[in-house]
Amino acid sequence: MSLCDEVWEGLYALYSNSQTCQNYIVMEHVADETLAKLWASVCAEKDSIVVKLCGYYEELRQLPSPGYYGSIDK
Repeated sequence: MSLCDEVWEGLYALYSNSQTCQNYIVMEHVADETLAKLWASVCAEKDSIVVKLCGYYEELRQLPSPGYYGSIDK
């Protein structure tokens, strides 16, 4: 089982807007504290969190594009 299989079960779509250079992740809402709020209180775990997040994003980059995701009038 990969990192993405464990964490991204609620992942619905990934897409990029090349005109604005922005990337989007559409996923299930998880009711909890944001990492931004908790970051100052997780001093000992920061390195581990960063390594995990890098692994998740590396796996996401390897996923093939399913094509356009967005409004039908664009």
